[in-house]
Amino acid sequence: MPGLRERKRAELSSRIEQTALDLFERDGYSAVSVRDVAEASHISERTVFRYYPTKADLVFAVEDRWMAMYRSEADRLETEKLTVTELLIRISETISEFIENDPAPVLRAFDIIQGATELQAKQAGNQAVWNELVADSLDRYFATRRESLVIATAVMGMISHSVQAWGRSGGTVSLGEMITAGFETLAMAFAR
Repeated sequence: MPGLRERKRAELSSRIEQTALDLFERDGYSAVSVRDVAEASHISERTVFRYYPTKADLVFAVEDRWMAMYRSEADRLETEKLTVTELLIRISETISEFIENDPAPVLRAFDIIQGATELQAKQAGNQAVWNELVADSLDRYFATRRESLVIATAVMGMISHSVQAWGRSGGTVSLGEMITAGFETLAMAFAR
């Protein structure tokens, strides 16, 4: 159980993040400064930067949490004897469960990113990081890093497309079902 200091830190981080998302939704990402976030959060600008090194990090904080969760799950899965397909399915289930358990921050960030070109560029960079993380998990199955990256990029492209479609739907469709359908489509394509 986290101590008092960790809980207070988590509460402040959450307050900063929620305040930033509120302002970005209301005024637009480009129109809001870190100073605006600090003032609305009743803290110093320096404190905001201590928690979030860049303004974009305020929007991508939820994805940073996914990556941390994924790394933890990937370490755990490494001890299991899974086929490549089983591993990829578990990876995608982990991602979709994380999103569907608390969809509001993901949907909020999705809407903000769609309205800000500079955030779309960061999102593309994050996609490359995801590809590398998944390739790390696949390295034990393939002879070369290139093979791991090709498979990881295909799967993460499908997952990314599913998350985007889910976001455009406002979260009204099942992300898990969309990802399962995506796997089926990839399997059909590879079987040809």
